[in-house]
Amino acid sequence: MSFLKLDEKILTSSVWYGGDPKEIVVWIYLLIKADRNAGRVDDTLPCIARNCNITIPECEAILNKFAAPDPYSRSTANEGRRIAINYNPQWGIDILNWAFYSKKDHTSAERKARQRAREKELTRGNE
Repeated sequence: MSFLKLDEKILTSSVWYGGDPKEIVVWIYLLIKADRNAGRVDDTLPCIARNCNITIPECEAILNKFAAPDPYSRSTANEGRRIAINYNPQWGIDILNWAFYSKKDHTSAERKARQRAREKELTRGNE
């Protein structure tokens, strides 16, 4: 079983507020299925369509939209493109901002531990 923690900014993304519900389903599916280290999805187009309960042409159109520049994206990286579709040597989808979001601190426990360490250092400096 896979687990994915979503960044709350997804709610203000152009996928969320500008897309149709099928696009949101495909985007969440890609995030869930992505390799944790590289952000690569190796599922085939028919597999993605079937698992998202949409037709293959609908899925292909959505993936092509995610691979195209998005003028409404909050990010200027990759001209707002969300994915790169690789046809050779093997079908696959790379989530382009995977490295950025995977490096973000998403756990309050880690943030609190760093805060305690900083406070401890400040206390030592005042002694």
